[in-house]
Amino acid sequence: MIRLYAKPFLHLAALGLTALAASGCDPSAVTVSGKVTAGGRPVTAGTVLFLGADNQIATGNLDGEGHYVVPHAPTGNVKVAVLTLRPQQIKAARYRPKEAPPLPSRLTNLVPVAEKYQSPETSGLTCDVQKSRQEYDIALP
Repeated sequence: MIRLYAKPFLHLAALGLTALAASGCDPSAVTVSGKVTAGGRPVTAGTVLFLGADNQIATGNLDGEGHYVVPHAPTGNVKVAVLTLRPQQIKAARYRPKEAPPLPSRLTNLVPVAEKYQSPETSGLTCDVQKSRQEYDIALP
């Protein structure tokens, strides 16, 4: 008789776990995505950093078109930074020895980002993160 009752219970438990997994499990998880441009051109290499209260940090890498995704972003009013190679590093990357393997085009056509945007404390960029999925484009001068 115990086996009779155990089997329906296991099916019900499995169904509940499946529903929990489908709902995302973590109602506080927020994903922010967008595009970063500087001077109207996409920033194709680097990282977008979100700094929340209590120094919570979440990051997302830029792709070849300037898009990023930051999963598990802290909620509330967060400070934002765009971390890229410094202008002198970009210049050095363009002048490589002939015997060195070629760099991907997204690294040879880098768009410089002013140093002030490299730190969440100096960038002046903020985002009010509230929804489970949110868009936040960053247009730098």
